[in-house]
Amino acid sequence: MTTPGAPSFQLTDFISLDDLQSLQDRFAQLTGISTSIRDENGNALTSPTNKPDFCGLIQSTEPGLLACRASHREAAEMVRTGDAPCLAHCHAGLHQTVAPIVVRDHHVGTIIVGDRPRHQLTQLSIEGLSQTTGIAEADIAAAAEDLKPWSDNAWPTAEAVVSAAADQFPAVNSCHSLLAESRPIALPTVFDRNVYIKSPASLKSVAK
Repeated sequence: MTTPGAPSFQLTDFISLDDLQSLQDRFAQLTGISTSIRDENGNALTSPTNKPDFCGLIQSTEPGLLACRASHREAAEMVRTGDAPCLAHCHAGLHQTVAPIVVRDHHVGTIIVGDRPRHQLTQLSIEGLSQTTGIAEADIAAAAEDLKPWSDNAWPTAEAVVSAAADQFPAVNSCHSLLAESRPIALPTVFDRNVYIKSPASLKSVAK
């Protein structure tokens, strides 16, 4: 369980943005799914990796971009007071696995993985998105065709993998000398230990 109240530190006090991006990129390469690391409020810290073209299209208009940002804030809020991952549903009909990054019992970041629908988007959903974003229905429908729906088997695997990945961030807390000196830890050294990759096969199954 996380401690309520704002901490006196933030994730980037311990881990540089370059290292966060490197970890995210390599994680996304292993899983084959979209991944982003955000702060405790859902604001982007890294550039999304494996971002679907569908998301890029929706975010190409101001109404779509603002709606996506609101969805990210809601996803971060869902895990603010807990230490377990959860499933989130964005405004555009995509489903994500969300996990908190907790350091010293404080929620300082959020990992969002997925950006996939459970099923192909319906015509009614496409019409609604067109109305709220101002994007032509045909363009939304074409981009949605490239979205790969989550399989029933991939859901629990994705939840377990993203939770295990988030759990590696508290390891920063044990590096007392680095924290005392207020300098970032080289995150790839944590990642290279592969401590959360129990099975490459199971990790790859997230992308199925």
